[in-house]
Amino acid sequence: MKSYLKHVQLLCMLVCAATLVACTTSGSLLTGQPLKASSQISDAEATAKIVFFHDGPVDAETLRTNSIVISTQGKVISGLHPQQYTVIQACSGMQTFQIARGGSAAVSVELPIAENSVYYVKLQPSTQASGVTYQVSTHRSVSDVIDGREARSFLVARHQANCATPEEPVTPEPLMSTFDSEALFAFDGAELTDVVASHPLDEVVNFIEAHSDHSMRITVSGYTDRLGARDYNQTLSEKRAQTVANYLKNKGFSGSLQVFGFGAADPVVTDCPSSLSRDALIQCLQPNRRVTVRVLPAN
Repeated sequence: MKSYLKHVQLLCMLVCAATLVACTTSGSLLTGQPLKASSQISDAEATAKIVFFHDGPVDAETLRTNSIVISTQGKVISGLHPQQYTVIQACSGMQTFQIARGGSAAVSVELPIAENSVYYVKLQPSTQASGVTYQVSTHRSVSDVIDGREARSFLVARHQANCATPEEPVTPEPLMSTFDSEALFAFDGAELTDVVASHPLDEVVNFIEAHSDHSMRITVSGYTDRLGARDYNQTLSEKRAQTVANYLKNKGFSGSLQVFGFGAADPVVTDCPSSLSRDALIQCLQPNRRVTVRVLPAN
C-alpha cells in the first residue's frame, strides 16, 4: 500500500512540474489545444481594445516555431497559432507589449492608446532577428477586423494591459523628458513639402543632437482629419509618419524608430461643423493633420 501511495505522489509531482513548465516556457513550447479566449474586462477603466492576429500560414510542420507569445510588464497575456487572434482590454495612454515567436528575442510594440478605440495588430513570421513583424491600424469596432472568425487562442488571456498609472522612476537627474513635436500637413499631403508648421522637424533634430551622448528611441505617429474614406485616411496617416521617420533617419538618427498610422483617431480639434464650406472646413481641421514625435530614453 505504501509503495502504491509513493507511485501516486510521484505521478502528481511530475504532472505539476510539466504544467509549470508549459506556463513559464517561451513560445516554442507553448503549443497545446486551442481554447476560447477570455472576453471579460478585468478593469472598469479599460475602455479600448487591442486585437492581436497571427497572420502566418497554417503549417502543421512549423506549428511550434511559428507560435507567437504576447506579454506585457513581464506577464504573459496570450499565445497564438497561425490564423488565431485574441482581444485584449486596454486603458488610455502608452502601452508596451513584447511579442516573441518560437523562442526568438522579443520585439517591443508601443501603442499610444486612445479611449473607446480599437487597435488591430497584425503579426507575421519574419526572418528578422525578432522573428516577427507587425502592422498597426485603428478601427471603430472589433468586428471590423475579426468578423466571421472564432475568438480562439491556444493560451487564454490571463492578464490585461495595465490600467494603473505607472510610478515615475526616482532619479536625481532624469535623462530627458518626452519631446513632442506636431508637424502640420496640408490637406491630402504626405510629403515634406506639405509640412505647413514652421520648422517643426528641425526642432526634433536639434533636440536629438543636443542629447547625442544618450541612447534614445523614437515613436512617430501619423494622423489625418476626418474627411475622406477610413481606409484612405489610414494609409495617408502611415505615409505621413513614414515621411517624418525618413527625415529623421536622413539626419543621422540610427536608434530604435517605430512608425504608426492612426487615421482620423484622437483629433486635436473636434468643434469644426460640417456646415462650413469645404475650404473653411479643411482649414478648421488642419491641426488634426499631423505627426507626433516622441523621443525617449532607449531603456
